[in-house]
Amino acid sequence: MFLDSDIAKKYGCAHTETLAIIAEIGKTEKNAIVSTLKKVPFSIATDGSNNGDFKLYPLVVTFHNEETQKIESSLLSASALEGDSTGVNIAKLMLNELKSNNIPLENCLALSADNAPVMIGKKVSVADILSNEIKHLVVHVT
Repeated sequence: MFLDSDIAKKYGCAHTETLAIIAEIGKTEKNAIVSTLKKVPFSIATDGSNNGDFKLYPLVVTFHNEETQKIESSLLSASALEGDSTGVNIAKLMLNELKSNNIPLENCLALSADNAPVMIGKKVSVADILSNEIKHLVVHVT
């Protein structure tokens, strides 16, 4: 990394210090994303990632950044799901992330998900539950 930079060659950083720097950058970036989502319409996407009993559900949001005048996609969170990967549990995880950050649900215009029954099925799927909470939600199957 930065093989042509004399400054970078002299830089050293221990594991703990590196983790602290990354954590702080992550907080700052998340705060900026949350601040934006409170003001502008956005779409949200997720798909589960399993590693044994550990289930991650990254939430990716897409929105118009008024500062840059571009459409941007950003990772809002990558939360571990507690319990089984049911529509109810996944939808709760998504709603909790939005509500805990005081992001207005009415700003969420669309959900993007794969065609798994748990995501878009007619009964107790993520799309069904979120559509009941967010009446204007458009569901896009990827």
